[in-house]
Amino acid sequence: MNREIYNIVRAKITTDDLQAFETQAQKMKAAAKEESGTLIYDFFINRDTKDVLIIEKYQDDEAFMAHMTRFVTEEYIPKLLTMQEIVSIEMPGLVTKGIEDFFTAGGWKYKDFRVNIS
Repeated sequence: MNREIYNIVRAKITTDDLQAFETQAQKMKAAAKEESGTLIYDFFINRDTKDVLIIEKYQDDEAFMAHMTRFVTEEYIPKLLTMQEIVSIEMPGLVTKGIEDFFTAGGWKYKDFRVNIS
């Protein structure tokens, strides 16, 4: 069974300081590169509409949870949330009880897509 975790976040930038948002996104991307279980962590920004797309891929649920726990406790996510509003979170693939509990505790709702057509 494929244990890779995908996370797709769509957001809208709410700050007028686009440079501050992009700087924070760059810090987060650099930090994610240091994580051995993080396979993909990319930000895409439309500066005209202030739309954001974050695409993430982790080797497994443990890597995803380690990333999320680190990014919440080290203030990456809390700081970003002061500059953006989450529009949607999509989780293609396996969503474990731990991941579900994490999102519930944070008050975040997600759409899951558990069936992978091979």
